[in-house]
Amino acid sequence: MIKNYFKIAWRSLIKNRFYSILNIAGLSIGIAVSLLLLFYVKEEMSFDQFYSNAENIYRVGINVEYDDTKEKWAAVPNISGPTFKENISAVIDQVRFLRHDFGEKANLNINGKNYLENNLYWVDSSVINIFDVNLIHGNPETALNEPNKIIISQSRANKIFGLLNPIGESIKIDNNLELIITGVYENFPS
Repeated sequence: MIKNYFKIAWRSLIKNRFYSILNIAGLSIGIAVSLLLLFYVKEEMSFDQFYSNAENIYRVGINVEYDDTKEKWAAVPNISGPTFKENISAVIDQVRFLRHDFGEKANLNINGKNYLENNLYWVDSSVINIFDVNLIHGNPETALNEPNKIIISQSRANKIFGLLNPIGESIKIDNNLELIITGVYENFPS
């Protein structure tokens, strides 16, 4: 019986070739686009899910209107974080990220050698707790509890200091500000 159904279907496909090709091509394209969209959405939803508190971490943005122009900015004034924490009871903690000189490269001087750093960020000490920063060297309680302390990534520490423990080493940034390394954090997943 089922063999008969396949014969009838095959004959119908052959008899109406143009409509058969059109339908099969449309179905194939529809399935391909659906799969691509599914993979794209899955990829977008997977970011930063390795944090233990990912469902409670939010980024604040701002909608700006000026001269008949509307823009969405990912940055807000620095006072926003502390103000939200103080005035909104649902905000448990906050951290501010500020890129060094608005994205300019930083000149690092370490033990008389100069290095260029593309991704130097100034952050609040709460970054260790909010983003599950795992310190390989250093104490998470005291690593950023005072001004002029810095933590660096494991890959950067290996590049500059090799296998030596860099805790207590001095870094001079842009021949201006001297900071002490108090921690080395584990590299984040890509």
